[in-house]
Amino acid sequence: MEYYKLTDETITIANGTILHRIECIEPIEQFGIKVGDKGGWIEKEDNLSGNAWIRDNVKVYGNAEVYGDALISDNVEISCNAKICGYATIFGNVTISGNAKIYGNAIIFGHAEVSGDVEIYGNVNIFGDAHIYGSAKIYDEAEISGSAHIFNNPRICGNANIFGNTNVYGNARVYGNAWIYGNASVCDNAEVYDEARIGDYACIYGNAKVYGNAWIYNNASVYGDAFIFCDAKVYGNSRIYDTAKVFGNARIFDYAEVFGKAEIFDNSKVYGHSEVCGDAVISGNAKIQSIQDYIVFKNWWSSGRYFTWTKSNNMWRVGCFYGTGEKLISKAYGNSETSGREYERVIKYVQSILEFDRISKFVQSNIDI
Repeated sequence: MEYYKLTDETITIANGTILHRIECIEPIEQFGIKVGDKGGWIEKEDNLSGNAWIRDNVKVYGNAEVYGDALISDNVEISCNAKICGYATIFGNVTISGNAKIYGNAIIFGHAEVSGDVEIYGNVNIFGDAHIYGSAKIYDEAEISGSAHIFNNPRICGNANIFGNTNVYGNARVYGNAWIYGNASVCDNAEVYDEARIGDYACIYGNAKVYGNAWIYNNASVYGDAFIFCDAKVYGNSRIYDTAKVFGNARIFDYAEVFGKAEIFDNSKVYGHSEVCGDAVISGNAKIQSIQDYIVFKNWWSSGRYFTWTKSNNMWRVGCFYGTGEKLISKAYGNSETSGREYERVIKYVQSILEFDRISKFVQSNIDI
């Protein structure tokens, strides 16, 4: 059933297209639109159908369609092959073009721009100066605001919140209750989810994953196949890459780098200009400020696996074992004579290093006096 008509009132837009103002001829109760109420501007009847309504200075032209129960108002401009339907609500100075599709209960306002093959649906909110293009898909309860740029082929869903001057692009995935804010970037095949927070000038890319309650901020970078999760914090100018893992309550900051197969967890801290790499496993309450603060050994006598000693707390990590050298020796002898003897040899070597450091400091202090 026709519920509006084209009036004789027309305008010509920049590309030379003539648009007609519409007038309601059947009431639309859900929007409070009465017979005789004037609406926005369309090029042809194919631009508006269903129970949808456009009002104020809205312009719909080209092959764009507004239908279903959508409501468009203020100065919105919809063109090309864009489709607006469902219960979508769009207002402000929004522009929508390309093959964009907006439906569900999506709300878009402010100066947002949507173009390309973008799909927006569910209960999404988009506002501010957000710019969304390419083949991005945004759905569920996601919120995009500020001057965020979303492009290429990302997926943003759940209760994700992206704001500030952020960039999310490539094949990135942001979901759960994750936040991306400040000037942060998430791109390539990176994933950020759960309660993770990425802020300031932080950059997550490659195949990196950040999740749990992890926070990445300042100028930190996470890339490669790195994993950051649990309550870990990575900040400063630090970098995590390769297949490194940082989790637990670990803190990585300053100019520290963690790479290779390294794992940092528990309440460990890696900072300064230190590097943790290879097969190192830093745990407990270890503090790594330089490459001299840990040693990685290889079990050459049986399993061939690596194990780590941390200087700051004089503790050992061997597989699931974590404890003092004395306990490690006792446990190793319990397994075999060979294992006990070899671990004891390594631990004595490390103790000689500590003793040498102690003597060197004592001598230096007496020289200073």
